[in-house]
Formats: sequence, C-alpha cells, structure tokens
Amino acid sequence: MKNKKAPEIRFKGFMDEWKCYSLFEIAEYRNGKAHENDIDEKGKFIVVNSKFVSTNGKIKKYSNQQNEPLFKDEIAFVLSDVPNGRALAKTFLIDESGRYTLNQRIAGITPHPHINSSFLSVSMNRNKYFMQYDDGVKQTNLSIEDMKKYENYYPSELEQEKIGEFFQSIQHVMTLYQYKCDKLMDIKKSLLEKMFPKKDEKTPEIRFKGFTDLWKQYRVHEIFKITRGYVLPSNKTVEFMDQENKYPVYSSQTLKNGLMGYYKEYLYDTAITWTTDGANAGTVRFRPGKFYCTNVCGVLLSQDGYSNKMVSEALNNVAFRYVSKVGNPKLMNNVMSDIEIKLPNSILEQDKMSLFLTKLDALILLYQSKLNKLNIIKEAMIEKMLI
Repeated sequence: MKNKKAPEIRFKGFMDEWKCYSLFEIAEYRNGKAHENDIDEKGKFIVVNSKFVSTNGKIKKYSNQQNEPLFKDEIAFVLSDVPNGRALAKTFLIDESGRYTLNQRIAGITPHPHINSSFLSVSMNRNKYFMQYDDGVKQTNLSIEDMKKYENYYPSELEQEKIGEFFQSIQHVMTLYQYKCDKLMDIKKSLLEKMFPKKDEKTPEIRFKGFTDLWKQYRVHEIFKITRGYVLPSNKTVEFMDQENKYPVYSSQTLKNGLMGYYKEYLYDTAITWTTDGANAGTVRFRPGKFYCTNVCGVLLSQDGYSNKMVSEALNNVAFRYVSKVGNPKLMNNVMSDIEIKLPNSILEQDKMSLFLTKLDALILLYQSKLNKLNIIKEAMIEKMLI
C-alpha cells in the first residue's frame, strides 16, 4: 500500500487523514450466476456481463430470468478478461433496481451505509491493484482471495459524497457526448442508405435539389489509377506536426483514423485510400491534401474529380464484402480494381454530397474529441483526488 494518507487535491474544509480498509470491511460481496440458457432478446432484464460493463452499458443482452438481482447503488465488477483486455476490473454503478441481473464472472458489490457507492465505483475501477494480475499472456481470473487482499483509503462519508458527485457530473457530460456521437453515427448510417441507390435502382431515395440524372455504374479501374503506399518505419515520423514534418502518414494498425504521425515528404495529393491487410482490411477513407501512406494502404488516384468524400463512402459501403477471409484478411489491388459502384455523372452532385458528409463527420469528430478530452481530465483528477 501507499504511505500517502491524503490525496493531492481535496475539496475545501476537509483535512482529516484517510483511513485504510479492505474491501470486505466496507462492502458485501457476491458472485453472479450463469444466464446462458436464459438469454432472450425480448427479455425483461439486462444481463450485466463483461461486454455490458466494458462498453458502459452500450452492448446489451436480455433475460426473462433475474437469476441474481442487482439493486440501485450496487456495483458490478468484472472478474475475468482476456490478456490486455479492457473489461478486467471495470465497474458499473447500478442506477435502478429491478432492471438488471448479474452474470457469472461478474461480482456484485454492496457498499456499507458509510461508504458512498459512486466513490467506491470510481476508486475500484481498473485500480492498479487488480491490473497487476493481468500478465498480458493468459486470461486473468480474479479470485475471492485476490479480492480479499484489496485495500484502499477512504475519507469521511461527506467527503466521499462530494468526490462521488464530482465524478458523476463528469460522467453525466461524457454520457451526453457519447449519446450525441452515437445518434449522429446512426443518422449518418440511415442517410447513407438513402443517399445511394439500392441494388437494382439507378437513382437514390433522396438527393439534392436540381439533380435528376440516372446514376452510372463503374468498375473502380475505369475511373481510378490503382497503386499503394510505401514502407515507412514509425521511428522516422513525429507524433505532432512541426515545421519540417508537416505531412500526415496513414497506416492501418494505428489509432486516430489510421494516423501514424507526420513526415517531411508526401506521396500523394488528395486521393482515396483503403486498408489492404489485417483486421481493418477493406476500410476506405478519403484523404484530402498531401499525405504519405504505408504499404498496407492501397491508393486510388483520379484526375477527373472522383477522389472525393462521396466516392469513398460509396466504396466503403461495399469493399468489405470483397475481403478475403482466408488467413490474414486482405483486399488486394486486383480485387479492388473490379469492384462496382454507382455514381452520379455530375461531379457537382458528388461535391455537394461530399461537403454534406464531411460536415457530418466533422460534427461526429467534435463530440468524439470532447469525449476524449473529458476522459483525460477524469483520469487526471482520479490520480489527484484519490489515493
């Protein structure tokens, strides 16, 4: 345990040292029960399993049997996860009685009356004590003995309450941003279905005013020159753009929409790329401006205006169907070459659709960015406000 008896940041008026307790001194503990035979998509109760907890309640399964009821202000705690997984030791604070049922390999924790449930949920969530059991090699299963050894420091009930309310308010805003982001993504998905012709149609269900021409079907090689990127070791890139390294480098195995970093040279100027190898094979993206991409990216070049957001969305909607599932997933140049897509003859119509979709993506990215920043703030405050 740490020797520190008080956190770095506290609310005004609190000066007492925090006291150390084991989990079983401040809460009741129980294990969940199996629900495999009771899953029903029309079920009344939400099954609290590791997927539900790790996605903050986004991915749900239902059951008509409440095999292990959960009650308001109890905490669901994930006991088991794959190596380097995101679910182990993650908590979910129950917001309503009579709605949830606790699955096996998830613990149910009921705080004693002098322990604030929100405070306990935050302090236990992915706590370093539990994460030490994940060796990155084999599945982690926290035992009851592991849980009995867990200790932490706790302030007075009033200070717990204030800290719990503070983090609940942050979580409330994060939930709001996540909801808006998810809603916009659902809207985009629905619009894409209506803005592009269905299989046997030659015009979409909705389109911008003034455009009435039939759309034409093309094979990719008819409108694009097809090539790919080049190997670039990550140690040659910088994380942030600077005066020398100002061109984004895209790859398939990196976060932030494939952004690997920045480099002093570029390969292409405004093009469409797709991921050729790996789990993201078949993902298509429009890349405006000058950029570099690695050899796991295919590149579509056009001098006739087809390199735009609208065309990339049309391709992204179908390319995944052509990914080879034998061994490492792949979508190679020769396969991409023969993919068929329907496009309007008018580049102006393509441009209008591209602008609309770009603005929609920018709004989604805005909420994602706000969500990420709040999460960083939350994690930083946990470090300073808890022991």
